[in-house]
Amino acid sequence: MNENCQYDYEWDSSYCYPSSFTLKNKLNITDAKQLNEVERKMTAL
Repeated sequence: MNENCQYDYEWDSSYCYPSSFTLKNKLNITDAKQLNEVERKMTAL
């Protein structure tokens, strides 16, 4: 997935954290780069 990808054309407060393009997640991580890193590590397990 491209790191520069943003969801600005489909931004909706019900799917993203306020004032952010980071999708809501069960880990409650609001930083997109941190979320990407954690997702990659979890998938590797």
